[in-house]
Amino acid sequence: YVGFGATAGRELAFAALQMPLFEALKRAAPPPAAGEVAADRSGARRALVGLAAGALSGAAAGFATTPLDVVKTRAMLEVSE
Repeated sequence: YVGFGATAGRELAFAALQMPLFEALKRAAPPPAAGEVAADRSGARRALVGLAAGALSGAAAGFATTPLDVVKTRAMLEVSE
């Protein structure tokens, strides 16, 4: 399997960056106001915080691992003689 090592390396690097950043961003979100807790029974605020944290952490990890993705793609497209 051509490019497997590059693919595995990229995926591991992406996850190693994205998951800790996601958790840090969720923890960094300001706590809800006292009246807001009772009003948000649907969990909409928690969902929005998770969505924003996921988008930011995924974008940052994707930006950082794009060079690895290029290496992976070139390895897979390389024609062996």
